[in-house]
Amino acid sequence: FKNLILTGTDWNLLPTGHWTQEAGYNPLEEPGIKLLRCSHIAFDGCTITNFGGVGILSDNSEFITVDGCEISQSGNSCIVLNGPAGVVADDNASGHTISNNNLHDFGRIDVGAHGVCGIAVGNTTVEHNDITDGSFQAVRFRGRLDSLKFQGRNNHVIWNRIDNVVRELNDGAAIYFSGRQPGSTAS
Repeated sequence: FKNLILTGTDWNLLPTGHWTQEAGYNPLEEPGIKLLRCSHIAFDGCTITNFGGVGILSDNSEFITVDGCEISQSGNSCIVLNGPAGVVADDNASGHTISNNNLHDFGRIDVGAHGVCGIAVGNTTVEHNDITDGSFQAVRFRGRLDSLKFQGRNNHVIWNRIDNVVRELNDGAAIYFSGRQPGSTAS
């Protein structure tokens, strides 16, 4: 996808001013773009803005590239990369590249949102992005919460500009690795 413009896939905020899954809001079911079991998909120079859930949700996909895009005004995270369920991430799994993007103003509904979140992915690089004005973490890599077996590996966070994040919750960091992440680095 080159120079795609997607705007206005917003979700109505509850009268209480926050969301709950009991109230029927699941940010992973409200993405601007969802990739399910895809391979070798690229987004280049796209604008994805003003949406209620996740901007780009990659579920059980590999070799997804997001380069030179602006993703902003999200109810949840800008980009979520879910590894395959029931499979241990290895050197050949995932292979995502998130680079040269402007990711900002995320977490308008779900304050636990991320600029980029990788869940049980491997061999993924997040580099040269501007990640700003987010409710929670700029970049997070973690394993699956339901099993210590399904973690990530060889994930790299390189030369990103991160500013004004972790504003709503206190158990976080601008860059956050959790679970076993062998071979992963941040610089």
